[in-house]
Amino acid sequence: YKRQSLQRSMRSQAYSLRRMAERLARSPDTDLTHWRDDARWYVDDHPGMIAIGFYNAGRDSVEWINTEEAAPILVGRDKLRTLLREVSLSNDELILSHPGEFQGNSSHFILASPVNKQTGTFVVALFQGSALLTGVISPEYLQHFHLDVSVDGSHLYQSTDQRTLFHRYWAVNQSLDIMGKPWQLTVWPTRYYYTDIRANLQDMVLVAGLIIATLLMYASQLLERTALSARRLAE
Repeated sequence: YKRQSLQRSMRSQAYSLRRMAERLARSPDTDLTHWRDDARWYVDDHPGMIAIGFYNAGRDSVEWINTEEAAPILVGRDKLRTLLREVSLSNDELILSHPGEFQGNSSHFILASPVNKQTGTFVVALFQGSALLTGVISPEYLQHFHLDVSVDGSHLYQSTDQRTLFHRYWAVNQSLDIMGKPWQLTVWPTRYYYTDIRANLQDMVLVAGLIIATLLMYASQLLERTALSARRLAE
């Protein structure tokens, strides 16, 4: 279910970005005034999207509309250059970059769509792994399960860097394809979930014991009645 939620979220955001690029492409002159208002709405409305930029590959310039979470990433201009170069070399209508540098528990990646391939103009959306996953997956789920996400072999997000016995014995791997790139999700229970299961199991054992005791009592009474009936028949 969480895998499908992540797929739907990314596809929805990708198609929204494509529609933005197509609107800009239909304008005789690229009007960034309207684009700025549109971009601000996109950033505020889409989970995990922390910035939208208008990228001119020829001039190697980007104008960003961003949230506060994006500021540290955008300051490191050199770190984004590799991702932007990967975008500018692709011929696809929707381009998903590899994750950038992994920091803390998360990385970032770029989703882009060309406005005009001849002039090398694109709209690009910057995503942060932790913001994306916490926007798609409920906090209650992450309280019960740890999550590790990689994109095409590069780390995007991890809820913990600890690999306990729960990971060794109970981890489940799931794969999905998002815009031509393989995403790998690994899920395993938290200690809180294990404790909760044990508490529920104790309740279940108690209930099951009461049911078995009731059945034994009923069986004992039935046997006693059967023996009494047999004696009466014998008499």
